Amino acid sequence: MARILLICSVLVLASCSGLSKEECQTADWEALGFEDGVVGKSLETIGDYRESCAKHGVRIDLERYKYGRTVGLKDFCQPSSAYQAGRRGYVYKGVCPSDLEDAFVGPYEEGRTVYLAESRLRRAESDLNSAENTIDRIERDIRNREKVLLDDKTEGDKRRQIYNQIEDLKRDLYREKQKIRDLHEEVYQARRDFEDVQAQYGR
Repeated sequence: MARILLICSVLVLASCSGLSKEECQTADWEALGFEDGVVGKSLETIGDYRESCAKHGVRIDLERYKYGRTVGLKDFCQPSSAYQAGRRGYVYKGVCPSDLEDAFVGPYEEGRTVYLAESRLRRAESDLNSAENTIDRIERDIRNREKVLLDDKTEGDKRRQIYNQIEDLKRDLYREKQKIRDLHEEVYQARRDFEDVQAQYGR
């Protein structure tokens, strides 16, 4: 357990602020390689460790790291984990060994297809929600200005200024309402596409 915690803490530091001199000197490179391999990281990841440790004059144990990563990749590159890797948005960069790749790629692509369809739906929903919020804000601004416009205390010049502002806001409101019709259609289509791929590839 202590070893796992040490590995995790080293990985967090490496991804955030780099490794300290002590961490470079005491790192279990085989364990770090395994942890990177088991989540499908490319060999380029070692460059981050190498750069951090070079600043402290420490050389990493590349062979031990590569060995650990190879062992980790054997776990990652199984068909049983391929679908979920694609489903969570993992971008495959050919890290799996040739004897495992063919069985990995099929389920991965299925999961990736579902992920992309869901992402499009979420983006469309977010755009629609943003447009609806914009409409609410514009309508609120119009109401507030109309109150000032109708206030007997509002003087002539100020009244004309507010009137012009209201007209500008109404034009903005019209444009947003035109846009929101298209966004509703985008959400509808994205939801249908997601439901289709979910029915075909969902697990």
